[in-house]
Amino acid sequence: LARCRPPLFLLFPLSCSFVLMRVRATLASASVVAALGLVIRSLTQVLHRLREAEAAGAAEAARADAEAARKHELACELLTLRNLLISTPASVETRFVPAPSDVFVVGYPRCGTTWVSQIVHALRTGAEVEKTMAFGEISEVVPWDVQAEACGQRLNSPQVGVPRAFKSHETWEAIAKGARYIYVARDPVDAFLSFYEHLPAYANLLPGDLEPQQFADALFAGAARAGQIWPHFLGWWKQRRNPDVLWVFYDDLHADLPGCIARVAEFLGLSESEPATLEAESLPISPHLPPSL
Repeated sequence: LARCRPPLFLLFPLSCSFVLMRVRATLASASVVAALGLVIRSLTQVLHRLREAEAAGAAEAARADAEAARKHELACELLTLRNLLISTPASVETRFVPAPSDVFVVGYPRCGTTWVSQIVHALRTGAEVEKTMAFGEISEVVPWDVQAEACGQRLNSPQVGVPRAFKSHETWEAIAKGARYIYVARDPVDAFLSFYEHLPAYANLLPGDLEPQQFADALFAGAARAGQIWPHFLGWWKQRRNPDVLWVFYDDLHADLPGCIARVAEFLGLSESEPATLEAESLPISPHLPPSL
């Protein structure tokens, strides 16, 4: 066996090769580990930055939501103040006593009072264009009860036609008593949409300043001078059998305008006169009436 052992000088190169292979393997493993370590550190840094960006984005979104909510609150406050100032104390506190022949065209806002006021005015003037259309805005000839004083009008003054006519959004409990009343009712959903499109712009608010839900929760739910729509309807509905109260529905005006005009004319006591025979197409239409009324 001794004779079979290779000489040491032959084993040395083999040992060196083995060691070199182990060193190379170790170095290769270290490189891989180091590379993986770099990748892990890089991914960790990216993830950290993403988390920071996400947190910043969430904070920014929260700030944006808070600002939007505050904007809506301010818009509601402005609209509420605008409605509080829609009438002067002098107009509200005036103890106007109407004549039995006077007619009030009443309704919750955006339910058609301007439209019916135009019909009443056309009927009482006999559809004579020089009288019927001699105004810039319908309230010049059919005064709005709570704004008349602010507009320099006297509710007790004579008007261009007979009977005298007045526009109002008052409840039955608040309106001046002793006259005749035409109450115009509309589907609350349609009234809400029309009110929402009309009032913010009327108060110089921009689109998006007030969301429909905020509007419904505030003004349409009672912050308006007219109060809530359902109590408004109910108060007048209880008077539906009152001979001095005529109910007119907005949808009926669209579906059968001549029939509605005939009912209004009869209520005004004009059935036997020339204005009562007018067809709907012959009535002058004010250029100041918005199409959404």
